[in-house]
Amino acid sequence: MSRPRRGFTLVELLVVIAIIGILIALLLPAVQAAREAARRSQCTNNLKQIGLATHNYADALGRFPEGATGCGTGGWHGESAFLLILPYFEQGTVLSTYNFNYRIYDTRVNLTVAGMQFPTFLCPSDDAGGRQLYFLNDPTNTRGRSNYAVSFGSSTYLPNGTWSDLVSCVSRAGKNLRTDGAFCPEYGHMFADFLDGTSQTALASEILAGKVDGIGCTSSKPCDHRGAWAWGDMGYAIYTHRDTPNTSVGDAMDPRECVPSPGMPCDASSAPVGRRELEHVAARSMHAGGVNLAFVDGHVGFYTNIVDLATWRAISTIASGEVTGTP
Repeated sequence: MSRPRRGFTLVELLVVIAIIGILIALLLPAVQAAREAARRSQCTNNLKQIGLATHNYADALGRFPEGATGCGTGGWHGESAFLLILPYFEQGTVLSTYNFNYRIYDTRVNLTVAGMQFPTFLCPSDDAGGRQLYFLNDPTNTRGRSNYAVSFGSSTYLPNGTWSDLVSCVSRAGKNLRTDGAFCPEYGHMFADFLDGTSQTALASEILAGKVDGIGCTSSKPCDHRGAWAWGDMGYAIYTHRDTPNTSVGDAMDPRECVPSPGMPCDASSAPVGRRELEHVAARSMHAGGVNLAFVDGHVGFYTNIVDLATWRAISTIASGEVTGTP
């Protein structure tokens, strides 16, 4: 006599599939959370590396790098602090090919360096890796995307001066180009300048790379310039503490350089064309609830989106006398 075959009934099969689906639904958030924790840890390490390179620069030259610098052929150049510290995280060979006598986007020189990407400048939680900004609507003139920026203090790009004061490169006597933060144009602070304490003063934080890279950008159809590490301009490699992390307040940039996207609002009315001294860009990240923040002494803390604005601004100033706590 033949034995009856045994197997799953349709109901049993559906029950098993349902159980597997429930287990996957329960495990997936945990896996995603673990991955984000690893990405956030890598981001923290990147900021520590930036802090260490900045310290090595200061040890070698007796002062911190300028937040934006460079007058030469063609006028104001505006190289970023990140460009200046390249030799201090083993990229000296790269910087040796850069010609400070010419602008970053000069077609004769500097295009290769400005278009590079470095893992230290990329947060794995964002999608900046492998993307470039096509500058001046030119497919051969690119800027490597990045996710970090140095602090220009509690206000705007030039709270005490004007853009023309900076870019003229002449007749600067009596003009105030300083900020109240760790970085400012054309001047590198010394450790003695940090009267509020190096452990109480912000050095650098996160920004999100602009989502519109491509060719065909015009004043009516701009590209998003945020997150281009080589250029010492607001939103490229500079941010401020005027607003709290991941704020809904729009980043104030030249309206030809800012394109709104989820989590990255723009406010063209605050910084009209020609008034870059009024620009301000907030710290932003893809981490849930806040941003990583590096301090001048080298430690990194995490600040939530609901941090008190007065506290957030206080930790960005170098000599305002506030007493704050740091993570």
